[in-house]
Amino acid sequence: MDKQFSFGTVFSEDDLSLESKNQDPKFRFKISINPDGGYGLAKLLAEIQLNLMKDAKVSIARIFNVYGENEPIGERAHMVFDLLRKAISYPKEEFTVWGDGNQTRDYVYVSDCVDSLVKFEEKISEISPLTVNIGSGKATSIKEIAEEIIKLSGKDIKPIYDLKQPVGPLSRTANINRAETLLNWRPEVSIDEGLKRTYLWVQKKLTR
Repeated sequence: MDKQFSFGTVFSEDDLSLESKNQDPKFRFKISINPDGGYGLAKLLAEIQLNLMKDAKVSIARIFNVYGENEPIGERAHMVFDLLRKAISYPKEEFTVWGDGNQTRDYVYVSDCVDSLVKFEEKISEISPLTVNIGSGKATSIKEIAEEIIKLSGKDIKPIYDLKQPVGPLSRTANINRAETLLNWRPEVSIDEGLKRTYLWVQKKLTR
């Protein structure tokens, strides 16, 4: 009897995940995968191990940078939440951005991510094995994120770009063509709208 597995792997903001610095910044499928960090290597090995299992149909959703309400907002928060907290706390806390802000990432709002995974689970009953990238398909620089958050705050915030901090790869963006075609899915929430919703949620949490 065939065994079927679905597997989600999340691309974090501080690691190369399944990409190499030398690859095309838009992550596709028919490319040589050469992760530089241990975090990315662990993901790659997990995919290889699952695909080596006999009589197993393995489906993989490669999830890029998810953001939205209900994520931890402490000092070790992901970049988006770190900047949201700093903007709301400013001027008590400096608005410091790691790097020069030119590095780009692919951000997908949490409700869009959940919708994609529901469609993914439905589709693997028809098509298995199945591997798709889950993201917005758009590159957004950290500087753009910072500027939008400053705009949402309504404050005269002076960002500090800390060039001594690690920044990871210059660019990482998902090619979501397979998700669009096979899952009939596209993200609906723009980065501006998603940041607005998330800002209001974080503001409520921090000021209550």
